[in-house]
Amino acid sequence: MEKHYIQIVGVFWLITAFEKFFQNISEYKSIDLTLNRINFALRDLGFNEKKLGTIIHIAGTNGKGTTAHTLYQILINNGYNVALYTSPHLKNITERIIYNSKQIDIDTFNNYFYDLLSFIKKYNLTYFEALTLIALIYFSELSPDFSIIETGMGGKFDATNILNNKIPVITTIALDHEQFLGSRLEDIANEKIAIIKNNEKVFLGHNNSKILDLIKNNFPTIDIITPDENTYNLYKKYFPNPYYKNISLVCLIVNYLNLKYDISSISLPNCRFEKYKNFIFDGAHNFNGIVELLKNFKEKITILYSCTKDRNFTKIINYMVNKKNIVIVTEMNNERTLVINEVRIEHKNLFKIKNKKDALRKAIELSKNNDILVCGSLFFCQEIKDIVKEV
Repeated sequence: MEKHYIQIVGVFWLITAFEKFFQNISEYKSIDLTLNRINFALRDLGFNEKKLGTIIHIAGTNGKGTTAHTLYQILINNGYNVALYTSPHLKNITERIIYNSKQIDIDTFNNYFYDLLSFIKKYNLTYFEALTLIALIYFSELSPDFSIIETGMGGKFDATNILNNKIPVITTIALDHEQFLGSRLEDIANEKIAIIKNNEKVFLGHNNSKILDLIKNNFPTIDIITPDENTYNLYKKYFPNPYYKNISLVCLIVNYLNLKYDISSISLPNCRFEKYKNFIFDGAHNFNGIVELLKNFKEKITILYSCTKDRNFTKIINYMVNKKNIVIVTEMNNERTLVINEVRIEHKNLFKIKNKKDALRKAIELSKNNDILVCGSLFFCQEIKDIVKEV
């Protein structure tokens, strides 16, 4: 089998045949919102969602990954066979498709891609649709007890929303991906809550009362289960903000499933308030996420920041510097990165440095051995973490 490599930050990584096929039509370049294509492809393949076991379908703006990974840990610890489908990946695309604590290996992933390529071409599937197709067929052939499926973006027309018999879970909803989902919170909420089908219950994370009312109005007979202040206070002492809210939601689901868990055995996923030396890595990437993240710091902090150009980085940077933090903005190794020349803000506490290694050195200099927060993107956090660990 032909193998392809790419070089990122001085390291050669093996890329899959899938990525080679989609290299000119990447995940965000190929968005075309409809469920028809993947529905037809799965129908042709004879897909039966019952083979996925109990499906837990997670949508929301912030906290999806944390909720999915934490729930997965608990199910695995209870001895179940569990499939996990998440996005994005930080290094290898195989991180998105996990079964019983093991990522799908590259050869297996390539084989599934080649087996399904005729369907991908026939229905002109997008990057995310094709990836979802591979994951669902792979999982269905393993027949797990549980399948935890995270939406990629939105909900209503997300490729994962072809699933019907499930436990829907909706985490915090905030403004994000406005060019695809709408510029009003209500527009985005309507997209997210569309994962609710003819289901008996929905688990709802930390949201304002408008979101709760919206679900009640659209699904008057559904049982809405959401954490209360007592639940939040129980987990607040174990996890930073906003992660204790995600864990509170997970534990409600776990209690509903009548499972055992040990709070001390729960760990947050990579780049979720992850500490290494005097660095804190967090993938908070939109305004709401940054606001929640900064609540963990009582004093001003040095922040190393980058994000994708589709984010409202002007609003985010202004907020961070106006909180008297020192902020170093840089570019990341991603075709969607913000461009330093487009950051128009000027502030005495703001430094704009194009090269991320130079920006990292500046952050270390200005921090004076105090903590450095790296945030703005999961991709960016992983890039900086790799550089820091090389030193």
